[in-house]
Amino acid sequence: MSDSPWSALTGDGRTRGERAADKAPLAYHVLLDRLNASTSWGDHVERVAQGEDPFEVARIYGNGVKRRRVIVEMLVRATAGHGEAIAYTVPDDSPGGAGSSRYSAPFWLHTIRGAECVARLGDKRCLECATLLDVTLWQGGGPSAKSSRVLYCTSCAPAADEHADRDAMHDVFSRAAAALAHR
Repeated sequence: MSDSPWSALTGDGRTRGERAADKAPLAYHVLLDRLNASTSWGDHVERVAQGEDPFEVARIYGNGVKRRRVIVEMLVRATAGHGEAIAYTVPDDSPGGAGSSRYSAPFWLHTIRGAECVARLGDKRCLECATLLDVTLWQGGGPSAKSSRVLYCTSCAPAADEHADRDAMHDVFSRAAAALAHR
């Protein structure tokens, strides 16, 4: 680890390898902070504390295995009062030097947007304007009917960038999973 003071906003004072290792726990903390500020996270934590299956409670945040594992771990940690602590190490073979992997404005914007979208999923709100949504839309009829998640209200849907929002959520979940894997 570098001996000079470092900036948690930019990564200044950290080596390239340290900054690369920092991004997963930073994303985890941004996600946790945003979930803690959401309207329903506390209710979800309470449901798990009361004995509900955390895998079922986590479903509202997405059905992917990685997503559900991250949310399950966060729910279980929150019920035990250990939601915030994440320890991690910087690999010994990580590159040194100043490098270009600062915590850039795009990193922070992407991470914050991903965490915001995740929290809004859990709150059943439009990813764009936070309007309360009916979260399922039935497509087709009969035995072949499918349900799909409504992500945006009818006003926001035409202009929403679903690809960018899904990408931001994917990156936050990937980094949070990496942070949890190395704790």
